[in-house]
Amino acid sequence: MKDLNKIIQDLSENPSEKAITKGILVSKTDQKKRPFGILLLANPGNSSYFNNLLAELKPIDFMIHFPVKINELFHRLSYLNREIKKLKKQVMIDEMTRMYNYRFFKKQLKTEINRSQRTGFPCSLILLDIDHFKAINDNYGHLTGNEVIKEVAKRIKRSIRTIDYPARYGGDEFAVILPSTGLVEAIGIAERIRKSIADDSFKRPDIPPLSLTVTGGVAEFSDLFHTSMKSLIEAADKALYQAKEMGRNLIGYAKDDLDKITGVGVRREEKELLLKTSKNKPPSSQ
Repeated sequence: MKDLNKIIQDLSENPSEKAITKGILVSKTDQKKRPFGILLLANPGNSSYFNNLLAELKPIDFMIHFPVKINELFHRLSYLNREIKKLKKQVMIDEMTRMYNYRFFKKQLKTEINRSQRTGFPCSLILLDIDHFKAINDNYGHLTGNEVIKEVAKRIKRSIRTIDYPARYGGDEFAVILPSTGLVEAIGIAERIRKSIADDSFKRPDIPPLSLTVTGGVAEFSDLFHTSMKSLIEAADKALYQAKEMGRNLIGYAKDDLDKITGVGVRREEKELLLKTSKNKPPSSQ
C-alpha cells in the first residue's frame, strides 16, 4: 500500500495525472481495521479535471482544515524531492567531468558482473589514461589541465553507447563499463574513443593547439576468463600499461583472451582486423 506522503508528492509532480487516488480512513484503535470513510485525492493543478470532479461531488457537506495549507505541503514536498534528487546525483557524479565518479563505478561494475553471472552474457571494461598529462600541467598550468580532462570526458561520452557507463576513475584516468558486451565489440568501442580524441587537437585562445591522445586497456568478464571484479580490473589495467610500453595512443588487450574467443566462433579475418592499429600491433599479455 502506498504511503500518503508519496501519493501527495506524486500528485504535486504530475499535474496532468487524471486518475483519482483513493484511500480509506481507518481508526488506529480498531483492531479489525474497519473503514469508516474514504478519501479521494486529485491534483488541483489540473484545473479542468479538478473542477469537473468538484462538480460531481457537489454539494460538499463539510470541509477539513489542515494545520497547514495543502498547497504549501505540495510545494514543500516537491522542493524536498528535488533536493533529494540533487544529493543523489552529487553522490554519484564527478563534478568536473559530469561523468560517474569512482564510487558509482565500483558499485555499477559489481552490478554488471552479477548480471553477467546470472544471465551468462559477458560484460567488458575499458580503462583509459591521457598520454603525457603531467607535461600538459607543467607547461600550461593546472587550469588548462582541467580543461583537457573535461574535453577528453566529452569525447569519451560522445563515442560510447547509451547503455554504457563512463566514469572518472581518478585524476586523468577514465573507465567505461560495457554491459552485455564481449571483448571484440569492446575493443572496437575503445578504438572509437581513442580515434575521437587523437583526430582533433585541443584548442584554447591562450595556448597553441595541443595534440591529445589516450592509451587504453580492455578486458572481458565472462565464464571464459576474468571471473571476478578484481581480476577484471587487473586485466584491463595490465593491458593499458603494456600499451603504454608499446608507444602509447594504443588500445591494449590480452592476445590470449582474443585467442580463446577465436576458438569459440570469431572469424579469422575479424581477428586480423582487431590486431591492426594506426601504429603497431596492440600489446598482448601471456
